[in-house]
Formats: sequence, C-alpha cells, structure tokens
Amino acid sequence: MDRHYLTEAAVQNTLSILARLLAPSSLLIFTYTHKSALDGSNTFNGARRWRYLSRVSAEPFIFGFEPDKLDEILSSYLFMLQSDASTAEIAQRYCVPLGRNEPGNPAYRVATAIRMNV
Repeated sequence: MDRHYLTEAAVQNTLSILARLLAPSSLLIFTYTHKSALDGSNTFNGARRWRYLSRVSAEPFIFGFEPDKLDEILSSYLFMLQSDASTAEIAQRYCVPLGRNEPGNPAYRVATAIRMNV
C-alpha cells in the first residue's frame, strides 16, 4: 500500500478496510513519507528539492506519518508494527555490503505490520 498520494481520511479508510478484510497474522508492507519532510518541520538532505518536485509532479506527496507515532496509529487499526526504517537505513544494511552505491532517502520509509489476533 503506497500512501503518499492519499488524503489522511483516505489512509484511515484504507486501514479500516484492511483491518476488516485481512486474516489475523497477515503481513502489511507499505512505504510512507516522514511527515516532517512534507511540512518542512525537519530538515532532511535534499528535502527542499524533493518537496518542490513533489508539488510540481502529477502525484504530489500529501500525507505522511511521524515514525514515532506509527506503532500507536497502526495498533488502533489492529496492526502491530514489526519494522520501520528509512530507505537510507535499508540501503546501508543491504546495498553497502554488496558494494552498491544506493543512498536511499532518510525521509522515505518502509514499514511492515502484522494483523493482530483479537
């Protein structure tokens, strides 16, 4: 599920639907943008250029999560956060050992969550 181009209401609706449709223990994998990169409250390398390109593209990034609050938000929709990392962290973990120079982005994140048994 890619959430960047959806409104907050659409994301909430999507999570509600997934909570109803997915069986317990189902894995949800999604990318998202760090909210502070969108509103400018945190400075990320290249964030200003990235916000500009997002605005002028046909698919602007309009919604993001605060990573520190993601676990709480997901749990309210019956999902338990399993992992959450920026693509920059993921590149360091997986690309660097292979000799690949792919820096990733500190504001662009990948998360996994499990549908809880309730």
